[in-house]
Amino acid sequence: MVGNPSVNLKCEAILAFGGLTTDDVEVVMFPTYAAAMSSMTKNEADFTCTTPTTSQLYELAESPRGIRWIPLEAENQEGWAALDGVLPIMSPFEEDIAAGLAEGENVQMAAYRYPVIATTAEKSADEVYAFIKALDETYDLYKDGTATMIRWDLAQAGLPPADVPFHEGAIRYLKEKGIWTDEAEAWNQKRIARLDAMIAAWEEFLPANQDLPAEEFAAKWKEKQAEVIASLDS
Repeated sequence: MVGNPSVNLKCEAILAFGGLTTDDVEVVMFPTYAAAMSSMTKNEADFTCTTPTTSQLYELAESPRGIRWIPLEAENQEGWAALDGVLPIMSPFEEDIAAGLAEGENVQMAAYRYPVIATTAEKSADEVYAFIKALDETYDLYKDGTATMIRWDLAQAGLPPADVPFHEGAIRYLKEKGIWTDEAEAWNQKRIARLDAMIAAWEEFLPANQDLPAEEFAAKWKEKQAEVIASLDS
């Protein structure tokens, strides 16, 4: 989608799971999220990626084309390693709330953390600790608000992977609750190192390349990102 790198990157990650890149498919760009999500119903595209409960997918499921979810099997270690190389915020998940799924059915998907409550690194640990504690202690007041609110329970929401590293204040509370693990801490430290490396690379890259045409700038930055990731994994 034009102007939506988040969804585009998720599509690239799912393609990587199958050993593909955008060079292996015909990329069809749409101007808006709604246009992209309704494209299959209109026979304008054969594949898209999004959350499984977006309204356009329910329309697709009831259309003559129907809907088919491509399973991303948890046991496919090679596929998950490739996906993780593109987007390390996702993990295997058996979804049972999705367009086209009958009650009792599920499909193996790539899931990312929902919810993500973001703050700045400068926010005090005490303030973040108090906020997360309040969310946890009032959970019974809002847990039935929607079908997916069950995923706000800290047993699910309090562990990686996630879009960003966890704040030290949140980690303090999660440790008190016995939720935070050594594996979670290792993941968090790795994400912090990656984020710091990307920030440093951007600060060096931008002044040296800011006069390039937009497409060339984007292509060069993508190459730089790949270099940084490779250096962290080596």
